[in-house]
Amino acid sequence: MGSLWSTFASDDVRNAFVMGGVVIALLSLKNTVELAKKKQSSDLVFAGRNDKDFAGGISALKRRREAGSIRELAFARNYGQPDAVSVSYILNYFEAVSVGVSQKIYDESILKENYCGTVVKIWAYASDYVLELRKVQDNHAIYKNLQRMAERWGSPAKPRWKVRLPLVRSER
Repeated sequence: MGSLWSTFASDDVRNAFVMGGVVIALLSLKNTVELAKKKQSSDLVFAGRNDKDFAGGISALKRRREAGSIRELAFARNYGQPDAVSVSYILNYFEAVSVGVSQKIYDESILKENYCGTVVKIWAYASDYVLELRKVQDNHAIYKNLQRMAERWGSPAKPRWKVRLPLVRSER
């Protein structure tokens, strides 16, 4: 029994146990951070579903785009208009989301699954407005993160293989 105790009491064994504990603690911390990012991303998605300004911003953006009057919102005389406020709200919302994604605050895969089509369409509808706003304000960084995310999400990855299904003919 004495030799077993002396084996566990040796410095090498104690150091190995300490290192094992450190590794387990680091893995646990990493897992906790990943789960927190996923929870924050899910909370963000659910909060957006109940936000009337969110829905209003998308509606205003679509309405202005279809009317061909989206660019005029970029001029100072139109800043206070309800549509300008709504469009700014939705663009600011997704700019903040895109910054959170680029800073690794949010889990991009969860947000992409929920918002991919929305982000790509918002950028398609708003790009003329944003480009005009950048000129008017002489600031080429306006909504840059949103643009990058929309372009990244809007270019689907090419499949590495094609699945070919056999043609089935029905007999009558």
